[in-house]
Amino acid sequence: MTATNLSCSTSRWSREQIRAAREAARSLAQLPRKRKRRWTGWIDGRHCWRDQEILLPDGSKVSLDGAVRQQVIFTLDKGRVLGGFDGEPRAHG
Repeated sequence: MTATNLSCSTSRWSREQIRAAREAARSLAQLPRKRKRRWTGWIDGRHCWRDQEILLPDGSKVSLDGAVRQQVIFTLDKGRVLGGFDGEPRAHG
């Protein structure tokens, strides 16, 4: 049953309460949502996602692009990868 089908005589809510609930729902719908993460794989038992910042053993911070079978693809420029596991250019998409 939707709020538009309710009549005040049969409803336990008043018209004002229904109007307030609609306004609250509209306000919630307009709030920004969290960006969805694209999961990429596992590193050392942790689930990781694309563009996650990782720390290399030498202390430098890089951006993760992928993790497969104990290997990772990372880049110094977030979102920009020049090659894949085999040295060939990596196709995005």
